[in-house]
Amino acid sequence: MAESNTELQQQWLEKVATHKSDISLYKLFGPNGSSLTRYLISTPETRIICNQPEVFGMDFTKKLHAAVKKTFEVLPEAEQFKKSPDYETNVISILRGGLNFRIREALAEAYGYNKHSTTYLISQRHKDENGKWHADVQTYKKITIPKVVSFFLGDVIGTGTSLKEALAALDKVMDEINVRTVKKLVIMTFGCYRAEKVLDEYDMLLRKKFPDYEGTILIYFEGKFKLANNESFIRLTDPGTDFLRKDCVLTPEFALSQYEQMYYPLERCTIYDAGSRAFDILLYKSELQEYWAKMLQEATNGYTLFDALQDRFPDQYQNKEAFLEQKRKQWKGVSEGLLQQMWFGHEQRWNPSFIEYAKTADALRKICILRLEMIQNHEC
Repeated sequence: MAESNTELQQQWLEKVATHKSDISLYKLFGPNGSSLTRYLISTPETRIICNQPEVFGMDFTKKLHAAVKKTFEVLPEAEQFKKSPDYETNVISILRGGLNFRIREALAEAYGYNKHSTTYLISQRHKDENGKWHADVQTYKKITIPKVVSFFLGDVIGTGTSLKEALAALDKVMDEINVRTVKKLVIMTFGCYRAEKVLDEYDMLLRKKFPDYEGTILIYFEGKFKLANNESFIRLTDPGTDFLRKDCVLTPEFALSQYEQMYYPLERCTIYDAGSRAFDILLYKSELQEYWAKMLQEATNGYTLFDALQDRFPDQYQNKEAFLEQKRKQWKGVSEGLLQQMWFGHEQRWNPSFIEYAKTADALRKICILRLEMIQNHEC
C-alpha cells in the first residue's frame, strides 16, 4: 500500500547541517518510520546521479562513493562512530547494486576504520504471474560477524523485497554464530517509504532480541521518493521499480535542481537500475534509449511537454506567498535565499509563454530527440 497524501503532508524536514557549502543534511519528521532516525542528504554527486542517468560505469560508482564518504563525515553520530571499535563494525553488501556504495572504503576514509568486516549477500528479484515481487537471497560462504556488532548497509530500496529477505538471511546467520548484541543498523539508500516499512519491523525485532540495541538510522539520498505502482497512471513507468519525483519528500537542493534542465524531471526513474548502471553498461544504455524512443513516439501521438510535466513534476503554485508558506512548513531551517532561488526557477518555467509552448506538438518531441542524441554520444 502506498503512502497517502495525508501522511506526506504531515512530514517535514529540519536542517541539521551544511558542510563546505555544497552538502546539506536534513532530519525527517512525521508519520511512518517512527522508531527510526531518518535523514535526507543532498550532495552534488547524488544530484548528478539522479538527474543525469547517462553517468554510468565507474563514473557512477565513484560519485556514489564520494557522496557516501561525505555523508559519514556530516552525520551527527560521526564522533560516536569514530570512537567505536572498528572491529565491531560489519558492512552488509547486497550484490550487485550494493557494491557501488563502497561503504567499507568510505568508513576507512571518514573514520579511519581498518579492521571492519564485510558480509556479502546475493539477491535476485523476480516477479510472479500475479505481478508480486520476490527475492532469492544467498549468503556468501565465508562470513565473519563479530559477537558485538554495528551493521552498515547501502542499497537501492524499492519494494523492499530484497532488503527484507536479506535481513532475514542475516538474522539466521546471527543465530547460527551466536551474536551477543547488535548495537546499531545504519542504511544508506536511494529509496521510498517501503524502506521504512521493512526497517520498522526489523528494528522491533532487534530491540526485542538485543536489549542494548541503540537504534536504526536510515539515510535517503536526495529524496524519499514515490514508488510507481499500477495506480500511478503515468505513461511509460515500470511499477514496482521506478522512483517518481511527484507526491514525495525531496531535499530543497534536489527540488531546485529540477529547474536546471527541462529533461531532468522527465526521466522515467530517478535512479534506474544500479546494478546494470555500473556493471552492464550496454544493457543499461539500451534501456535509456528505449525509454526516450518510446517517449518520442508518445510525443508524436499527441503527448505534450505540459502533459509530461504534470504527470512527473507538477510544481505549479498560484502565487509566491502560497509557495513560500508551503515550503517553509515542509523545509524548516532552509534559508530564504534558497527559497527565493526556487521561486525564481518556478517563475521562469511556468510563465505564460512557456505554458503555451509546452502544449504544442513540437516541445516534447525536441527534448526527446536531444536526449537520444546525448545518450548515444555519451562514451560507453
